[in-house]
Amino acid sequence: MFIWSGRATLQSRSYDELRVRCKHLLEDRAKGRFPAPSIYALIEGESMARRFSSRLVPSHGDKYEDQLQNFPALKSLSEDELQRLRSKFRFYDPKSDASFLHWFAMVSNQSSKSTRQGRSLIE
Repeated sequence: MFIWSGRATLQSRSYDELRVRCKHLLEDRAKGRFPAPSIYALIEGESMARRFSSRLVPSHGDKYEDQLQNFPALKSLSEDELQRLRSKFRFYDPKSDASFLHWFAMVSNQSSKSTRQGRSLIE
């Protein structure tokens, strides 16, 4: 379970109370679960937070043309804004983190070779 804080929230003490409330909420939601989930408090710019955000947005590994097709709002960013956004995903490792389109193509390719009906995506 994750609590993520952007850099803009770190300067104000008012966000500290929100982070504490989030932690209590997550602890309450996790009560009685086995195994008990870990709770991580992440801050934008830390290596673990970058890894977490890159897992949330798997399209960061796709070609730029594909990203524009799926996320047209990227066209409205200046070159500087686009570079800052991309720098948040610099820990992307194409060997271990497949992009969304690569993963989907791999799954589609595997299931098209299947002779069984109803094959699970996790098989």
